[in-house]
Amino acid sequence: MTRALGLTSAKYTPPAPLKRVVMDSSRLVIAGHSFGYSVAITSRFLLPFSFFVFSFFFSQAQQRENKKVLFMAKVETRNSFVQTHYASFLGVRAGLEFKFPIRCGLGYYWMLTNLESKFYKPSDFGQTDSLACPKMRYAIGYVDFSFYEEDDWTLSVPVQIGIGETFYRTENNNRFANALIIPMEAGFAVDYLFTKWMGFGVGLGYRVMLKNNKKVRENFNSPYYQFRFNIAFSEIFRGLKAKKKAKD
Repeated sequence: MTRALGLTSAKYTPPAPLKRVVMDSSRLVIAGHSFGYSVAITSRFLLPFSFFVFSFFFSQAQQRENKKVLFMAKVETRNSFVQTHYASFLGVRAGLEFKFPIRCGLGYYWMLTNLESKFYKPSDFGQTDSLACPKMRYAIGYVDFSFYEEDDWTLSVPVQIGIGETFYRTENNNRFANALIIPMEAGFAVDYLFTKWMGFGVGLGYRVMLKNNKKVRENFNSPYYQFRFNIAFSEIFRGLKAKKKAKD
């Protein structure tokens, strides 16, 4: 009957399924309902986080609205390791503390500990001294971000990058194998002011050598811990100025 009517039979071919554009979990999913669900999840977490960040910076700005710019100087010991051996560094830093939660300035560090090098060979450097100590010294620029301030306590994240040199020094004070280094240090610090112009701080962090001295084979990449003494010279000057006005 089908042939009589002039009709031919044909197999039904279903349409090809729509391709879903699905990306990994760290990206947005673009496919039908998944897209809307992904946006909903992203908004659910992103909006509260944005509100938290805004509230934090707004509260910090309110707390610092009447705060004066301070000139701070710090003397600190930075204790770390050189080739698994304890090594102490002495450092000085000076900079400004602004109304917004940022401190920045300059500093200088030098290694105090004398360590006998296990890699030093006199013949490699044309030296006659049998022993030599690896040394390091460097100048730095730093930025401290203060993320918490309450009464006299301050919690901050210090980041600093420097430029200096490492070298060997013998008992006869012969210095050789000098070369440029670029260290970077970042960590966590806690400071407490027990008067308006004097305080104490501690910190933990890590040093990474962005550029090393290939002639000095000791490893200066190391965690560190520090103790420091803080002096707010601006407060000292303001106090002296106030006393002078009172006398006048």
